[in-house]
Amino acid sequence: PLFRSEILGDLLAKFGGLLHSFHATVQGALLPQLTNGRMAVRKRAIIALSHLVHSSSAQLFSELVDHLLETLTRQESQRSTVRTYIQCVASISRAAGHRMGKYLENVFPHVVKYCSEEEDDELREHCLHALEAFVSRCPKEVTPYIPKIIDICLELITYDPNYNYESDDDQEAMETEDAEDDEDEGDDDDYSDDDDMSWKVRRASAKCLSSVLGSRPEILTHLYKIVSPKLIQRFKEREENVKADIFSSYNALLQLTKKIATAVAQHTDLEQSSEASPLALLQTQTPAIVKALHKQLAEKSVKTRQGCFTLLTQLVNVLPMALSDHVRSIVPGIEFSLRDKSSTSNMRIDTLSFLNVLVTKLPPTVFHPHVNTLIPCVVNSVNDSFYKITSEALFVAKNLIKVIRPLDGPSTFDFQPFVGPLYECTL
Repeated sequence: PLFRSEILGDLLAKFGGLLHSFHATVQGALLPQLTNGRMAVRKRAIIALSHLVHSSSAQLFSELVDHLLETLTRQESQRSTVRTYIQCVASISRAAGHRMGKYLENVFPHVVKYCSEEEDDELREHCLHALEAFVSRCPKEVTPYIPKIIDICLELITYDPNYNYESDDDQEAMETEDAEDDEDEGDDDDYSDDDDMSWKVRRASAKCLSSVLGSRPEILTHLYKIVSPKLIQRFKEREENVKADIFSSYNALLQLTKKIATAVAQHTDLEQSSEASPLALLQTQTPAIVKALHKQLAEKSVKTRQGCFTLLTQLVNVLPMALSDHVRSIVPGIEFSLRDKSSTSNMRIDTLSFLNVLVTKLPPTVFHPHVNTLIPCVVNSVNDSFYKITSEALFVAKNLIKVIRPLDGPSTFDFQPFVGPLYECTL
């Protein structure tokens, strides 16, 4: 069955439209394989069915969905069978696109029901993948279910039963218990590597939220009121891969905000400065974002630091003055990434790219207290042996000259001590 299912999948992927007369026979042969004892066979059958729905008739597709719903409705269905069928629902949703929309009314309740299975993380993960497919592939039909999907994702993105996160607000308690916390965190990481699969649930939740955040401009204000604060709290996520997806989700929100802000700027009759506008809400949440990222910028993980700088770059592009009051909190992270010997070339390039955007967007006076820190780091980067780092650093150096010697007005800043190093590094 394994090789037969794989061959059928390959044939359907390449010649699905030409095999129209065999579609019913092929579907009839593949459906029993969804209950095969070997997981590899079940996965091949799901892949083949996904290729089949690209070119199958409406009647055949309806029969496929009805078969899946019939099995999911049975109370006596084995848990492994339910996992396979939910996985199949997600796969054919991604492949069939809008064709799945007319069946959401019947399919959605079953997916939501199994999202609450506390003892089966794998099933929860498949359910979240199905919800993500509904959001991205059936945007119109899924609209009534978006609030419920958001609630599910916000609940499961915090699902970490084997780890106790310290409160970010209680700094003193964290300092006095650092040694104990480090030991506990190490134990939890060891457990996570071996047994804990809850990170897959959190990661699937973040990806599903990303689909919502990037495609729902009509509820953007609601997203900033409800979703944004919860995502910011999850920046403390302990698993690196999950944290990267959480950053990606927030980037999707920022990108959508930029599109809306651009549209608003073109229509003077819209009140962009309203206290309830997305930009105003983002401005009020910026201190929480900076606070959550402040410690992340000093982590050893290169991937985490890159995610922080990418998010901050998006933030500045959306709201140029957002970080004007927070440069003091960000400069140490910039210095660490540029001086740290373990930083990769891409890490340094991303850091310099963010610094260039920051220097370009904010007024020069904001950087004057930090010039003593920034210029030596930039000069060292200009002298780097890798030409891409040198190139990016030269862009930053060019804009730092405008910082220490502004051309658009008088300045009392003493720039003379920095002229020599900047001049010499360009020779």
